[in-house]
Amino acid sequence: MAEEGEQTVYAWDTAPQEMRAEAKRLADRLKEMEAKDAAASARLAVIDRREAFERVKGELGDAAKDVSLEDLGETALEQITATTLKVKATEKAEARAAAETEMAKALGFENVEELRAFRTDAETRRQAQLASQTTTAQAAMSGQNSQEIRKTVDEQAFEAFNANPHLPHDERVAQFLGASLGAQLAEAEAAKGTKL
Repeated sequence: MAEEGEQTVYAWDTAPQEMRAEAKRLADRLKEMEAKDAAASARLAVIDRREAFERVKGELGDAAKDVSLEDLGETALEQITATTLKVKATEKAEARAAAETEMAKALGFENVEELRAFRTDAETRRQAQLASQTTTAQAAMSGQNSQEIRKTVDEQAFEAFNANPHLPHDERVAQFLGASLGAQLAEAEAAKGTKL
């Protein structure tokens, strides 16, 4: 008999078959439960991080508007604080400013302000051009500012000459002359009307 304090050691190879099967089943079940618990803990950690991030970001307002949860990388839940988000916001702002400065110099500007002024001017010009095109298109569609295209005397005469190609040549010449004289008289009348 074993004395007090000593553990009893069983030789499983001599235990009944049913006991070995039950022990294996319990060991498998324990592994399955541990795996489920680990997966649930991992999902819960993701949710806890997101909630903590949203809470702290909400407290900071505009100071952390450009910071995302991805910017924090593998930051532990306990380290998602207002200070951490402020530091990340500052880092992002500095990186953006450096990139803008580099881009401005690469484009030939002295500084970022010159580049911004150029962009603003370009956008203003584009908007003005767009507004002008819109006004012109609206006027054209409504019939405003559309002047009747007047044909010259010669154009009117040649149209009369070519209007009836089956007529003999001398009759076509007569139509040409008639149209030419008519157009000249109409121009003279129009000129007389504008002088009055």
